[in-house]
Amino acid sequence: MNICVFGDYDSEYNRNRVLLKGLVSAGASLTRIEIHSTELFVILRALRDVRAQSNAIDVILVPYSESRLWVPLLFLVSRKPIVWDAFFSRYDTIINDRALASRVSLKALYHWIADWLSVHLASTILLDTHEHINYFIRTFGRRESAYVRVLVGAEDPQNN
Repeated sequence: MNICVFGDYDSEYNRNRVLLKGLVSAGASLTRIEIHSTELFVILRALRDVRAQSNAIDVILVPYSESRLWVPLLFLVSRKPIVWDAFFSRYDTIINDRALASRVSLKALYHWIADWLSVHLASTILLDTHEHINYFIRTFGRRESAYVRVLVGAEDPQNN
């Protein structure tokens, strides 16, 4: 299986590193398109690269990152299945947990829409607990079958 790994993810973040190592161990071939710039030209070039490689990839993986815009952008340029490692809800974290804005603010609306769009445009959403899956179903919708629980995991210190 050929997987395009796309976004502004941190490849050294434990969850991403373990997930990507696991995919390689399972025989997947990874094409990485990492974006570490907010310049529009860089982002458009990366999206163009995905479109150009569309015939060579089977699925697009968006690993955990701070951005919630990759899934909608990728949906616009490719019809390949998108697997999104949401890990947690930005809306829940920013609005409910940290109370950084009111639930009836533009900031809350932005984060809810960003999470909702990614949930509805991704083929599969990865989360780490059943409680997170239940929260996403209640808050953003989709059938339970769209969600897959992927435990955080840890690396084997002898195989680093």
